[in-house]
Amino acid sequence: AEGQADGKNEGKKDAPPKGFMARFRVAFNAAYDALVGKYTRAVEFLSGHKWVSLVGVLGFGVGLYFLMSSTPSSFVPSEDMGTIFVNVSLPPASTLERSTAVNTEVDSLIRSIPAVRGTLRITGQNILAGAGSAYGMVIVRLKPWDERKDMDNTQVIAKITQLTSHIRAADIRSISQPTITGFGQTSGFTFQLQDRGGHTTAEFYKVAQDYLAALSQRPEIQFATTSFNPGFPQYQLNVNVAKVKEAGLTEANVLNAMQVYYGGLYATNFNQFGKQFRVMVQADTSYRASPEGLSKIFVRNATGAMAPITEFVTLTRIYGPESLNRFNLFTAISVNGSPKEGVSSGQALVAIS
Repeated sequence: AEGQADGKNEGKKDAPPKGFMARFRVAFNAAYDALVGKYTRAVEFLSGHKWVSLVGVLGFGVGLYFLMSSTPSSFVPSEDMGTIFVNVSLPPASTLERSTAVNTEVDSLIRSIPAVRGTLRITGQNILAGAGSAYGMVIVRLKPWDERKDMDNTQVIAKITQLTSHIRAADIRSISQPTITGFGQTSGFTFQLQDRGGHTTAEFYKVAQDYLAALSQRPEIQFATTSFNPGFPQYQLNVNVAKVKEAGLTEANVLNAMQVYYGGLYATNFNQFGKQFRVMVQADTSYRASPEGLSKIFVRNATGAMAPITEFVTLTRIYGPESLNRFNLFTAISVNGSPKEGVSSGQALVAIS
């Protein structure tokens, strides 16, 4: 009876498992045992042939080094966004009429390029230099990609540079729209040169120009430029403090008068036609068009009499920058540029450093 019972139990054990979970368990165990067997044989083989392991690690290291050195390290890759900004900068103190004429010529040349869909001409400012009578820009909108398959934005920029190369009256720089809106003004790079030694503007400008000349020689850099220019004609106002004190005035009284008549001063607001307008106090253009206009500006002294402001100030003709910028409390010069085609921003940063 016992032998007969064992035979029945053995028959039940050899029977194929029933149910999905039972079959899955058997298949999983079989696959796992096969994998463990292969892993064990591989470890035994590599233990007996250590040179194979060393060759594999060495090959992996060489491949990793090759990929890291050949893969572009660009933070934000440059893309064809269909918009190009052409910045036009004339010599310092150029009139708005002269800037308009050059800007119009640049715009007409750009419109002759087949890939250009339309342009917008702006006089009095550009992206690189800001606002001023010597600046202008042309915003170029390109045709859709399927209509200009043979010309991308870099080729259009090269064409613009070629067409405007004969214009000597202005510095013309073409830059692409940044890939990420709001992440910088250009698709290239921007950095700040800081004067941490307290040098004069002329010394700082010379160092910046020498640095940009050396940077432009680098094979990674297409161009690097700055709008900073210390050649703008200006007048330096000197206050005779001794005479100001004798008249019972302060330096603030004299400078406030200059601010009101020459710089303009906000006075009040008024409502008209359903809108609010600001009231600015300022001398008429004819009174501040030349240094002789100072003789018509008066300031009240301590006795109540009106004294000409020329008794307290003198003007000296100088040259200097249109504006001074600071970066982290230091006088700084902003530099804009672009790497050459095929060069990543990471490689350009290495060249800048």
